Amino acid sequence: MMPTNDDPKTANRSARNQSKRNAEQRKSDHNREQARQRRHTEMARAATLTQQADRASEDNKHYAQLVTAVGYGGFFTLWVYAKDGMPPALAAGAGACIAASIVFFIGFELYKAFVVGLAYQRYRKGKSNLLDAQMEIDAINDHWLWTFSLATIFGLAGGLSTLGWYVINSVLLAAA
Repeated sequence: MMPTNDDPKTANRSARNQSKRNAEQRKSDHNREQARQRRHTEMARAATLTQQADRASEDNKHYAQLVTAVGYGGFFTLWVYAKDGMPPALAAGAGACIAASIVFFIGFELYKAFVVGLAYQRYRKGKSNLLDAQMEIDAINDHWLWTFSLATIFGLAGGLSTLGWYVINSVLLAAA
C-alpha cells in the first residue's frame, strides 16, 4: 500500500525533512551573513590602511619639499659667498646643476598644480566624474618620485661640488 500525506509516518518524515532544510537554510544564511560581514570589515580595514598610507605619502612629500627648499637656500647662500673664489668651470657647473634641479622640482610642482586645477575644474563643470579627476591626479603623483630623484641628484651634484670646494679651500687657507 502506498503511503499518503495523511499517513503519520510520511507526515513526520516530511516534517523532519522540512526541518532539516530550514536548518540548512538558516546555517547557509548565517554563513553568507558572516562572509558579508568579513568582506565589509576587510574593505573598511583596507580603506583605513589606504587612507593612512596616502596621508603618510603626503606628509613625506611635504617634508621632502621643505628639505629641498631649505637645501636650495643653503646652496645659494654658500654659492654666492664662494663663487668668486671658485674656478669658473666649477662655479658654472655647480650653478648649472642647481638650475637643472630647480627646473625639475619647481617645473613639476607648477605642472602638477596646473593639471590638478584642470581636473577639478572639469569635475566641477560636470565634464568628468570625481574618480576620473582623482585618476588624473594620481597619474601625476606617480611621476613625483622620478622628478624628485632627478632634482635631488642634480641638487646634490651642485651642492656637494660647491661644499667640497669650500671645505678644501678653507682647509688649505687654514693650513697656509
